[in-house]
Amino acid sequence: MRIKGNWNILKIFISGLTTAIFINYLFAGFVDVVINIDSLLTWLQNSGIDRMIKQMFK
Repeated sequence: MRIKGNWNILKIFISGLTTAIFINYLFAGFVDVVINIDSLLTWLQNSGIDRMIKQMFK
């Protein structure tokens, strides 16, 4: 027995859902990288290493 119907709508839905999940994954990864860079820069500033780096390039 064969199921009749329009499968294009299901294909479009699955494609859209996959694209949305992929974009969400990329965005979450980008935000995670930005937060890690921000915490690294904050740590460098609080530890005093930034002053040593500034003195090296004067």
